[in-house]
Amino acid sequence: DVPGDAAPLLPMGQARARTLSRMLADAGISELITTDAVRSRETGAPFAAQSGLVPVVMTREDEVTLAARLRKTPDSKNRLIVAHTRNIPRILEALSVAEPGHVAVVE
Repeated sequence: DVPGDAAPLLPMGQARARTLSRMLADAGISELITTDAVRSRETGAPFAAQSGLVPVVMTREDEVTLAARLRKTPDSKNRLIVAHTRNIPRILEALSVAEPGHVAVVE
């Protein structure tokens, strides 16, 4: 019963975050980005611990801005962006991804 961005992950969400971390262990991810919401940071925490990456914490708007910038000037980094379900379509639009074939949504 915690409102909005202060809501922590439930035990099932924590288990899913650990599973996601294991699934991405060998994906060559070199940057981890999360929103400033507690749930996003907690979702990214197992991957950060496993990979040694320090998460870059952004607002939801910053994530969309980053995606738009990467669309215009791509680089070779593989990134894990941990975002809210409601923000993922905006990020994909900014990246010009019409058919999201490699997008995992963990709720």
